[in-house]
Amino acid sequence: MKLPAVLALALIVGLDLRAEEGCTALPSGVAFCGAAAGLAPDAIEQTPDGTALLAALGPYGLRVEVAVLSASATTDPWFVRRELDAFLAAERGLTEGLPELARDRVALTDRAAEQVVYALGDGDEAVTVADTVVLGDGFAVYVLTYDTGAAFTADHARTHDAALAALRLPPPRDPDLWTVPSDRPDPRPLNPMPPGG
Repeated sequence: MKLPAVLALALIVGLDLRAEEGCTALPSGVAFCGAAAGLAPDAIEQTPDGTALLAALGPYGLRVEVAVLSASATTDPWFVRRELDAFLAAERGLTEGLPELARDRVALTDRAAEQVVYALGDGDEAVTVADTVVLGDGFAVYVLTYDTGAAFTADHARTHDAALAALRLPPPRDPDLWTVPSDRPDPRPLNPMPPGG
């Protein structure tokens, strides 16, 4: 069979020839490649609607979710992060805003992402959440890792970076088009460490 015929057959049966082995497909051409984050494929559970995945990264919980959003891959994610933080605080009844432990700007392959780390609960009930938003053309990806306790440890930070490094995003439709930039600093590079590494 010649290559064009193979490609046509792949389109007919719905095969994604671009998919990496060990990746979980999500909407909008996003994939999470668990092997890159130290996850076995059977450790990933996809939500029934297919818009999110859940997993355990060593002692950490993980959620990766894709949502429709009127944005572009070149929109500065800081503008969305501000609104998202206000929404999350209001949803939890936190009148003083999220109990922020850290804030960061992270460099992914071809775009920046905005991260906030916050603690919820007290004492034995405390949970630390690292929450990163990255934008694509018409969608946003939310990556959250969870840990017990009210501290953002170096291991949690590296594990969250490993989850970010496992994202596969479609390229921006117009990489030369940039919207109004925020006054945020340049993003830092990822410092991933697979769980147990």
